Amino acid sequence: MTKKLGVIITLIFLLVIPVLWVILYKYKSEVVYEYLPVYGDTETIPGDTIPYKIGEFSFINQDGDSVNQSTFDNQIFVANFFFASCPDICPEMNRNLSYLVEKFENIPGVRFISHTVNPERDNVSVLKEYAERFGFATEKWQFVTGKKSEIYDLAQFNYRALATKGNRPADFIHSEKFFLIDREKRIRGIYESRTHDVYREVHEDIKMLFKEYKDKERYD
Repeated sequence: MTKKLGVIITLIFLLVIPVLWVILYKYKSEVVYEYLPVYGDTETIPGDTIPYKIGEFSFINQDGDSVNQSTFDNQIFVANFFFASCPDICPEMNRNLSYLVEKFENIPGVRFISHTVNPERDNVSVLKEYAERFGFATEKWQFVTGKKSEIYDLAQFNYRALATKGNRPADFIHSEKFFLIDREKRIRGIYESRTHDVYREVHEDIKMLFKEYKDKERYD
């Protein structure tokens, strides 16, 4: 009996335990998994969040083509603010962004947009020259200019970027943040753009957004 009992226990260990492990792993992956936060106003309605959303806009990119909110329909995208004559912060920020663009260069559904905060100087030709430093197609990474008031309003009231207004470069919006926007044009991540591994962090969060949409398709 003792030998037979030992065989039974061994079989239970070899067959039942792996099955339980698979069930628990599946449960953990589907239930414990946390989605990225939705940034928004939590003060208007206690206990609820009104998402910050990127509203309508219309700008011109480095090729002189129109870029508006519909350009990013059904897209996950990353946005930032810069100006071409910025000597230090902006080049470092956009260099980090270029690493991220490279990771998603051949993956549909992800785009990038960089808004100049000095549109008086950063016209189409200036943006074209600036964009060529990074070597990515316009469709993947848009560098845009437009009316200063519209750019600043977008930064302040849509992206909630820190902003000041004035005529000196020091008075420009000079946010050092990357903003991760989902397909509903909601802010899902805000990042310090100059940290060493920021592109890895954003890369992982974009993958999490893809998983979120895949999960929604599974359960809808």
